[in-house]
Amino acid sequence: AAGSQLYPEAATSFPTVSDGGKTYTFHIRPGLKFSDGSPVTAAAFQRSWERILSPKMGSPLGVNLDLQDVVVGGAQFLAGKAQHISGITATGQTLTFHLVKPNATFVSILSMQWFTPVKPNTPYTATGLNNYPAAGPYYISSRDPGRNLVLKRNPYYKGDRPANPDQIV
Repeated sequence: AAGSQLYPEAATSFPTVSDGGKTYTFHIRPGLKFSDGSPVTAAAFQRSWERILSPKMGSPLGVNLDLQDVVVGGAQFLAGKAQHISGITATGQTLTFHLVKPNATFVSILSMQWFTPVKPNTPYTATGLNNYPAAGPYYISSRDPGRNLVLKRNPYYKGDRPANPDQIV
């Protein structure tokens, strides 16, 4: 039961909800870092949404969950008609979502593993990346699709999730 309780690890608290349940504002905890030492900002969470819905990624995930219909501008972005999702703004450590309509499950949706921060310059690719910085307890150090994956401990991670082994193969 304890593992099913949401808590704000990357945000300073749960979001401020306004506009009749259609605007969610998060404040990203200062001092969070990716495994390469660079800071985690609100733009990193914006990029994760854009990667989920980018037509360049070839991922059915966002579409299968109808996420393009949750956030304002999601459908236009998915269709390749916009450079960014207009309903997501990231300024410094403040991240704001403008929803198409109120959604009582939105915070739970954001807790899914697909919405971890991604460096804003992480490229779009339908074939995946073999290594890239991460902000959680581990990052992908190397990847050989279909053969192996090596996770290494993020030396900058200061959260509560366990990171006991130095490496997982």
